Amino acid sequence: MSANREPAVCRWLLSRILGEDAEFILGDLAEDFHALTGTDGARSARRWYRRQALATAATRLRWPSLSVQPWTRETRLALRGMRRAPGYAATTVTTLGLGIGGVVAISSLAVSVLRPLPFPDPGALYAVWETHEGVQRAVAPANYLDWRRSARGMALAAYDGRDVTVQISDGAATRERIAVVSGNFFQVLGTDAAEGRTFDPRLDPAFSGFHLVLSSPARDRTFGRGTDAVGRLVRIDEVAHMVVGVAPPGLAFPESGLFGWVRAGSEAPGIRSFPGDITTLRDAWYFRVVGRATPGRASASVASEMNAIARRLARLHPDSNGGASVTVVPLHE
Repeated sequence: MSANREPAVCRWLLSRILGEDAEFILGDLAEDFHALTGTDGARSARRWYRRQALATAATRLRWPSLSVQPWTRETRLALRGMRRAPGYAATTVTTLGLGIGGVVAISSLAVSVLRPLPFPDPGALYAVWETHEGVQRAVAPANYLDWRRSARGMALAAYDGRDVTVQISDGAATRERIAVVSGNFFQVLGTDAAEGRTFDPRLDPAFSGFHLVLSSPARDRTFGRGTDAVGRLVRIDEVAHMVVGVAPPGLAFPESGLFGWVRAGSEAPGIRSFPGDITTLRDAWYFRVVGRATPGRASASVASEMNAIARRLARLHPDSNGGASVTVVPLHE
């Protein structure tokens, strides 16, 4: 692949996610990519493109019904105007950042005070992000797997939210929200199933992507309150999944309203219909990571170890990991 072409994985991901908006957005990104290639070089342009693709994909996945078509022309004119007036752009972005940051900080504080994390020793749990040029981003599969192999001060688990179609027997199909998680997800959180079990690498085969832990509300509305759902089959996007357990009432991580949790077959959440091996990807950042520090390890010690791993990966993979670091934040924040 030519260094002067946009990253193919990012183009493919956006084309799958954006639907009718894909052609327009990809064309606009390509225009700016080639302009940046001429001014800043191909390597900087590719990093910029990856960040833009990640932000665009995350926005669409969070708000699936949002279309860029009604406001695209005005947005493009505004952005180009800001590029011509960098001082004004910096003031605008700083003002917006302070306002949004304040709202996020207050909201996070309210949530942490009013709704404590329902896990044992929650102070040992951390959100772990890749960071590039001071900007936090999601995590790429190959980097996450290297973290897991190398980290000694923290156990790491991955998760990613998905909107899926669910059907029970011959009943009506419904749209639900699930989390695709690594096999050690519940162990890292420190929680067990209320009924049945969670995912267990010792008991499950190497590929267990067809196992499901139901949320307690989903079990009640799908099979009936108090009904034994363990061993039942649920079709998720036309694929049969076996219920191996039911989560405790009140467990709503990483988000509320989940139908359940499905184990990722490769220990890293995949990309739907991706034709290659996702475990080799270092330039597709799309899922999140939670970590539990080993007893006695302080947050500074954990962060230091993770950044030492990041520096080693940057030396080994400069094109995708150059300049990258790791941010470790207490989960309750």
